[in-house]
Amino acid sequence: MSGDSPTGSRRSRSRRPTLADVARLAGVSTTTASFVINNRPAQISERTRERVLAAVRQLHYTRNAHVTALRRRRAQTLGIHFHDYQGGQFARDPVLGPVLIGVAQAARSHAYHLVVFTGAPDRDGEVPVEAFLDGRADGLIYVHAPPGDRLMAELAEVELPCVVVFNRYAPPNLGFVDADNITGAQEAVRYLAALGHRRIAHFTHGIPNSNLEDRIHGYRLALEACGLPFDPRLLVRGEPWLDAAAALAVVRRLERPPTAVIAFNDALAVQVIHAARACGLRVPEDLSVVGFDNSTYATVVTPALTTMAQPLVEMGRLAATSLIQLVGGAPPSECRHLAPMQLIERGSTAPATARRRSRWR
Repeated sequence: MSGDSPTGSRRSRSRRPTLADVARLAGVSTTTASFVINNRPAQISERTRERVLAAVRQLHYTRNAHVTALRRRRAQTLGIHFHDYQGGQFARDPVLGPVLIGVAQAARSHAYHLVVFTGAPDRDGEVPVEAFLDGRADGLIYVHAPPGDRLMAELAEVELPCVVVFNRYAPPNLGFVDADNITGAQEAVRYLAALGHRRIAHFTHGIPNSNLEDRIHGYRLALEACGLPFDPRLLVRGEPWLDAAAALAVVRRLERPPTAVIAFNDALAVQVIHAARACGLRVPEDLSVVGFDNSTYATVVTPALTTMAQPLVEMGRLAATSLIQLVGGAPPSECRHLAPMQLIERGSTAPATARRRSRWR
């Protein structure tokens, strides 16, 4: 077979097939081939259309994404960046992994590619905003931007469309997708109060995190609404990370120790359950425990964890569709969303009983 034939093996190894190759094999003009491939309206017979599509399949022809991007002034690609996560750890994270799945699903359904920005290879420390402005992506999904984040502030000053995930306090010209953490924490407190708990602790970390602060705020609001006094000794924060065993030992020494603990997330709640068991407390007979997220941690512990579920995959989808809307010219005010949380009741919670206090001693 001739080496310069459009179907020749030498050609297939030396260069990618072109529109002209498709037209030549189908016996049509390049204009006709272009109309068929791009599904543009034209007076083209079904027989001719089938010849063009058969040539496309035979040659494994694909449109040049860079040329298409130049013509449309878009890369047809969404970027995603995870704050302070290196080496692809986000893919294994029980919270961030589902978000990434949702983003990828929505991007694919809208014919967008997805590129993960892992940082600036030639620079240490914080990622500069310029890393996202080279045209590789039409917009950016920024996950876990902390309060007062420099990069988030800089993204608000450039023309790159951006949606922030897990921070409802993003600047007004950015989109955001977050769970309603204040209402979620309130629901967790109300649920435990309805079970008869009057001493409800909140264990959390000390890292800069808007979700963390919102959950503390919701916890305090709900205590007041339920007529339960706020005891600052029952709000235990890490510096920056909380040691669940040490926190439990502190509240255990109180004259009136808690009968229930709300943990910042499922991972911390699991640590509380293990720490309780290590010091002779039964969950839920002596101590009820509630987490946040409904991650994989919630079902790999015994007893299974009662938790406030975030719709993580759906939040990822919503972030991607919101970013696509921003790219298309939608105002940021239409791309700012709070997702409701849902209480998932499992075996780590039970009604308060009179014998709980004696078990703590």
